[in-house]
Amino acid sequence: FFFAAATPQTMPYSTGMFSFFDDLPVLLYGVGCGGCLAVHNSVIAADNQAAFGLPGDMITEKCEFAGCAANDGAICLNAAIYNCFEPVYCLWRKQVREKTGADGSLPGD
Repeated sequence: FFFAAATPQTMPYSTGMFSFFDDLPVLLYGVGCGGCLAVHNSVIAADNQAAFGLPGDMITEKCEFAGCAANDGAICLNAAIYNCFEPVYCLWRKQVREKTGADGSLPGD
C-alpha cells in the first residue's frame, strides 16, 4: 500500500500576550480594582467557599431578600480578610496554582 505524505497544515499561533481587549471586562476589573479581582478569583479557586473554611453561607442567609447569590457571603468574608491582611493574596495564588497545576512558587509571587 502507498500512503501519501500528509502535508503539514499551518495554524495561526498566538500567545495572547498583547490581546488586551479579548477579555475587556476582566482587564477593566483588574485595572480598576486589583484587590477586588484577587478576592473574586480566590472564591472561584475555592469552589465558591470563603477562605480558611469560614462560613460564607451565614452572611448570605441574612441578605437573601436583597438578591444575594450563594457565593456573595464568601466574597464579603474574603474581602474583609484581604483588607486586613493583603499578603493573604499570595496564599490564594498558591491555591490557584495547585488547582490548575501551574508552575510557580510563593517567593515568585
